[in-house]
Amino acid sequence: MNLFVSSGFILAAFLFLSINSKAQNENALLYHGNAFYWTDARIDTTEVIDVETGETIIKIERVEGAITRMNNEPVYNGTYKETVPPVFQYNGQNEEAYLQTIIKSHYNDIPAFTIQKMVINEYGKPVYFELIFDDMSNARLLRLKWEPAIEKLIVNMPRWEPGKYKNKPALFYLNPEVHIP
Repeated sequence: MNLFVSSGFILAAFLFLSINSKAQNENALLYHGNAFYWTDARIDTTEVIDVETGETIIKIERVEGAITRMNNEPVYNGTYKETVPPVFQYNGQNEEAYLQTIIKSHYNDIPAFTIQKMVINEYGKPVYFELIFDDMSNARLLRLKWEPAIEKLIVNMPRWEPGKYKNKPALFYLNPEVHIP
């Protein structure tokens, strides 16, 4: 009986945390009730011709994984011909300038971090992002302390012009690498 109650409690706790935080399982992540799926990072090779020697060189690069679906909907990343990525413009500022200004105006003691891997929904609102703190030794504590406040500012930022696929608003993945010093 205790085992049943304990496992029921663990399941309930997992479900609660899944709705309010990030619960990851291999190539899927549950965040605020949405399931995000992504491709694995991989090594890619490209043949490049050296302009000086005419020699063919194999260029090896690491390609980061990308979010490809949210729930059962495709998430586009601008690689398709029929896509137009989302655009953020507010009072003449792009997303990086806006986020740096708004976050620093609310929290002047915030540690340095980077915002990356954003998903913008078809209504122009951020529905997913990752924070990477520069201080890796305290990243977990910093995330617990700062992520809810930063998330509130990002989610409530002015609306983006939504990305489009075949001229219809669509979910879009961006990797903006916005650094907040």
